Amino acid sequence: MAAKGTKFIHGATPSNIAPTADGKYEVTFTNGSTDVFDTVMAAAGRTADTAGLNLAAVGVEASPKNGKLQCVDEQTNVPYVYAIGDVLQGLPELTPVAIQAGIMLARRMFGGASEAMDYKNIATAVFTPIEYGAIGLSEEEAIEAYGEANLEVYHSEFVPLEWSLSPERETDTYSGFCKVICDKTANMNVVGMHYLGPNAGEVTQGYGVAMKKVSPQCGQSRHGTARARVLRPDCLTFARHHLHHLRASTSGTSRRPSASTRPPQRSSPPSL
Repeated sequence: MAAKGTKFIHGATPSNIAPTADGKYEVTFTNGSTDVFDTVMAAAGRTADTAGLNLAAVGVEASPKNGKLQCVDEQTNVPYVYAIGDVLQGLPELTPVAIQAGIMLARRMFGGASEAMDYKNIATAVFTPIEYGAIGLSEEEAIEAYGEANLEVYHSEFVPLEWSLSPERETDTYSGFCKVICDKTANMNVVGMHYLGPNAGEVTQGYGVAMKKVSPQCGQSRHGTARARVLRPDCLTFARHHLHHLRASTSGTSRRPSASTRPPQRSSPPSL
C-alpha cells in the first residue's frame, strides 16, 4: 500500500480535526504533526442497538459501554431470553458465525439437539489490498495461555506464484508472510496461524477445517502441515514448503528464515 502512495503515520492518533477556509480539514496528531486532507473518515467500530428494547424491564443486563450482552450458549442472564450475532459480548462479529449459532440454537430449543456453538478457532480475514487471514490465537494470546517456554513460533516469507509473474510486484521487497504458533508440549499442535498474501479468506478457511479436525482445541500439527500433499503450486503450497524447511533455532522460540537461508523460489511445481 505504501508503494502505491498510501501514507502511514505510526505511533500517533488524531487529537484534533478543524475545517479550513478552503473546505478541507486540518488534522493534528498526538505526535505534534499536522496535515490537511480533503476528507476524514473515522473507523470507530459499532455498538449494539439494544437501548430501545427496554431489556431492563425483564432483567436482561447489557453492557453500559456498547450495549452488548454477556451470554452462555446464546442465553442471557434471563433464562428465557436468547441472543445471537454481533450483539454478543466478546465473540466474533461475523455473519456466517451468527447464522450457524442461530441454526444450532434452534435445533437445541426445538429439535432435541444438545450441541452448542463452538466459537473457538473461527477463521477470519481482512480484505485489505494485501489480504490478511487468521485462525486461533495471536502470539501474545498463546504466550498468556500456554507460557512462552512451551511455544514454538515459525515465520515464513514466500513469493506467491501469481506475484512472481509480475516484476512490478517487487517481490524482493514485498513478499507474502505466514506465522504458525505451535504447542511444544502437545506434539506441536497448531494453536494459531496468521497469513498475509492473496486469497487469505480461502487459505485460512482451509486450515480452519484442519484445526477443527480432531478436537476443539486444535487437531492440526506442524508436522502434519509440513507433510500434507499439495494440489498445485499456489501460495498455500509455497507457504507450507517454506515452513517445512525451517531449521531449529538455538536461541529463543521464534524461527524466521533470513534472505540467505530461505529456500529458493521454485520455477516448477513441487512434486506430489
